[in-house]
Amino acid sequence: MNVDRAILYAGRPYRANMGVRSRQRKLREIMRGRCRGTAMVGSRAARAYRQGMTRLFLPMAALSMIAALPATAQPAEDNAQVRAAADAFNAAQQRGDGAALERLLAPDFLFVRGSGRIGDRRDFIAGFTNPASKMEPFVIRDPLFLRVSADVAIVGGEAWIKGIENGKPITEHFRYSDTFARRDGRWMAVYTQITGLPTQ
Repeated sequence: MNVDRAILYAGRPYRANMGVRSRQRKLREIMRGRCRGTAMVGSRAARAYRQGMTRLFLPMAALSMIAALPATAQPAEDNAQVRAAADAFNAAQQRGDGAALERLLAPDFLFVRGSGRIGDRRDFIAGFTNPASKMEPFVIRDPLFLRVSADVAIVGGEAWIKGIENGKPITEHFRYSDTFARRDGRWMAVYTQITGLPTQ
């Protein structure tokens, strides 16, 4: 859009013999929302621009803050407690140990399957304690440990799982992340997300 059309589009009259610099100045005023006597496009454009930049930079700032948090040193013993809780969580799933899962899962626990479906604590426990299902021992590759804050940590990795589900053999390959939070002095799983990977 050229300068003359932009001024007309904003609903502002201008003189045909207005100089180039005057037209450019008028356009800048429109974009800054400074022209008087009209509900200007410039004002709306400026507001939309500011909102768009806010939407862009706030998530980036949040990610930067999260990335910086693990740099805060935590006692080695404290990190060992998180890892121990994660190991116990994995073992409980492999054994189908409902009592252990009850202790390790927070009341508000949620998980996202590889399909994208969201389940809660009850769904998770039911899936691993189903008598018609059995999981073989599995090995976690490329383990991940991220200490987000003093009371939050993420433990994950890549896993291959074989077993029986509802009487049928299954093979699954996925990357997972388990988020643990310290609740009343105990580390509990509050969120799990699965990302499916090729099985071939």
